[in-house]
Amino acid sequence: MGRAEREGWNTWENYLKAGVVEDSLLWADDALRVDNTLGRIKETIGMSWPIDAAVAYTLANHGPDGRLKWSDFVNQNTRIASVMMTGKVGYSLQTNPTLESCGHDEVDCALFTLKMPMLTTQNEMSIEMITWHTHKPITKWSGWVNMPTSLQQLCEIRVPTDVIDDVSMDVVTSTLSTKEYLPVMKYISEYLKCDKFKVRGNSLCDSYTSSAFTQRSGYKGICGYDKLHTSYGACPHHNDVAIYDWFMIRKSSLSANEGFNTAWRRGKGTVVHSGWNRDQWYVRHDLGRVVLFNTVKRSLAQVITDEEVIKHVRDSLQRMRNWGKVGRNLVNKVGIGKNAEHTWSDWEWLSEIKHMVLTTSSRNRHENDTACSTCYTNDVVDSESKNICRCGDGWVYTKYGQKKSHGHEIANFEWRPISKLSMYALTTQGGAIRHALPYRFMDKKEAARARSAIPLIMSRLDNVSCFNRVWDLSTGSEVLHKENSDIGLSIIEVPVEIKMSFDKEPEALPNAKEMVRMIWFGIPREREDALELCKGKPKENAAHNWNSGGQMTDVKTMSLINSADNVLNVQGVNE
Repeated sequence: MGRAEREGWNTWENYLKAGVVEDSLLWADDALRVDNTLGRIKETIGMSWPIDAAVAYTLANHGPDGRLKWSDFVNQNTRIASVMMTGKVGYSLQTNPTLESCGHDEVDCALFTLKMPMLTTQNEMSIEMITWHTHKPITKWSGWVNMPTSLQQLCEIRVPTDVIDDVSMDVVTSTLSTKEYLPVMKYISEYLKCDKFKVRGNSLCDSYTSSAFTQRSGYKGICGYDKLHTSYGACPHHNDVAIYDWFMIRKSSLSANEGFNTAWRRGKGTVVHSGWNRDQWYVRHDLGRVVLFNTVKRSLAQVITDEEVIKHVRDSLQRMRNWGKVGRNLVNKVGIGKNAEHTWSDWEWLSEIKHMVLTTSSRNRHENDTACSTCYTNDVVDSESKNICRCGDGWVYTKYGQKKSHGHEIANFEWRPISKLSMYALTTQGGAIRHALPYRFMDKKEAARARSAIPLIMSRLDNVSCFNRVWDLSTGSEVLHKENSDIGLSIIEVPVEIKMSFDKEPEALPNAKEMVRMIWFGIPREREDALELCKGKPKENAAHNWNSGGQMTDVKTMSLINSADNVLNVQGVNE
């Protein structure tokens, strides 16, 4: 169960905007360790108060060997966070106060625009009358183009926002009956060739709408920046140039000395729903009251005392240690009081990163690089003069167990044979279960020779009979050997698996095919040398029981005996 969200919590990304945390580290400069350190810290912290993010970043910034006392936490990050802990800095959507307004026609009003006039016919009396379109403005009317500018201006009425509540739509519509609007009505009447207007009560209207005007609230006027101006579209008054960022809101736009409002509070009763902190000021404020935090944070951070910062740090460290009650003990502590040393608890992953760096930097190897001693001796190179294996009996640098870790791929590497490696065996034919003879052959020809030799050997023994008996009358004996005779044995391929660790140098070692010979067919000294080069135990197919479905099994141990002394010794297999 996760923690309930509280007022003032926010994300690591947003704290990065404020300078509470940073995207670099003192103890590491390579992207792999930096991204993984910050990424893991960010995931662990999650939503938090500013000081929690600053304290976590400070611990991460000093690396796995960092041992920090309270005073060691006092820095620019924790100072900025301490300012934010007052609750007077909130993340919100506000108009960008750093932009310069055009200074032209800056109003805040409701705009009433005359609708498009049109002719209608009363069915009862077939009388044509002028009425107003249900929603199209007069600017869409064909007569608008040639309407004098002075009359066009009268088609829009501005009502200040502070008095709009006292002005009804009927009041606005009634202005069309005044002497001032007589030229507009005359122009419309002459253009449509009709002198009758439909009215409802005292208002010029149609049967569908209550007025001849459309209303637009929050009208800001016409911007003075034309399309050629560098600030076109970025006037804070006329354009919606609001941004999500950290803001402070003055209590009054008239004076900068009246202080700032409070966006959020801590303490009892401040648990909020998920998403509450996405807009901590929750409403758009007047531009004159909005202060971008980044423009004042450094001066405010210098004013706050070390004692105040340490107080916030101590509270944060205690919270992080208490998080361990739900499986998140974020900070380790040794000692008590101001001399206690604190460390970030989760650095186990770093060993995996170090191993990855080691494997990828080994002799500057890259995935799918090939190498073998034979081709290296013969100076076989690619188009970039890099040594490679072309014979196919060597090794390929292979990636395995890869995963993504905070934008970086973490992977392991090892040397594997370029080509498929196999031995051969003789196995019984037919039936649900096939059994192999306890012999292995380097190639298929040797296996075939062995199968052909078995009937020949049988023919030289006494008291031997075949299942399918054939008697030669000329010799007076049973035929035990015939060319191409079926003796119930098949030649099967026995796959082999061997590999070497990433740090081996195949250019100075036996190639993969030679390793197979040394392990399965070599003398004890050769076998021992080859096994020492292998990563893990070599494997072969479980050919002794072919019904196993091709399961791979570890290579068997080799027994060493001295028949003269009747002494048994056992050679290990990479134990």
